[in-house]
Amino acid sequence: MDYGKKFKWDLGYNVTWNENKITKINGEETMIDGWGYAGDGLSGKSITKFAIGYATNTFYLYEAQKGTREDGSQYWYIIDQNKDSKIDEQDKVFKHNPIAPVTMGFQTKFQFYNFDLGMSFRANIGNYVFNNVIATRLQNVPVGNLARDGYYKNLPVDVFNTYYVDGYNTTIYDAQGKYLIGNAEYSITDRFLENASFLRCDNITLGYSFSKNKISGRAYCTVSNPFVITGYSGLDPEVGMGGIDNSIYPRSMTTVLGINLQF
Repeated sequence: MDYGKKFKWDLGYNVTWNENKITKINGEETMIDGWGYAGDGLSGKSITKFAIGYATNTFYLYEAQKGTREDGSQYWYIIDQNKDSKIDEQDKVFKHNPIAPVTMGFQTKFQFYNFDLGMSFRANIGNYVFNNVIATRLQNVPVGNLARDGYYKNLPVDVFNTYYVDGYNTTIYDAQGKYLIGNAEYSITDRFLENASFLRCDNITLGYSFSKNKISGRAYCTVSNPFVITGYSGLDPEVGMGGIDNSIYPRSMTTVLGINLQF
């Protein structure tokens, strides 16, 4: 849109649909391991799979559900999918994957007299992340992290809330209320699988162009990664690593001030 020489507005938008499915695996295998789980005692344990009929790196985990005892107390238990009265690898299910089926990009730029304002955005819709930060730290809540002053150290608030408020802790049961003792693999449940759809602003640039005598130029300010909107509870919904959040280093927001001169 161009209203004379005073105002100009440029827009750009793109959207991509991505769908993938494995139809064949070399050899006679129907399923092979994907990305690994980094929990204590489970290093290298696969949490995603490459399986015929499913998208690449589909999560393969237990389903956890909240139950209520006769006394009204609640507890988390793992669903016995095949009803054989035991919890093992056969009770895991395929559920979601880290690849977003829909990705979008949006760019806009305004020009008003000598001022210009540009912004660029990205969005992923439908991607999932396994919050391994919470899953692997639950066992550290009751022991080792309580400081002498009565507060927890080196422990995210979400871990504390998951253990005490939500009630998902190291005491996990099967549907019959049987305590599943001493198997760290029971942390691999969909309780920690989160929708990580997001809208991220990559950068915002404000500039001013000028010309005086024999000097012309442009002064500008650019802010990179100013914000992200997401329902994911971790630091960043873009974790890479096959959709497993293993304490990634957070992206920083940076600001650049600059001036271009022409003589």
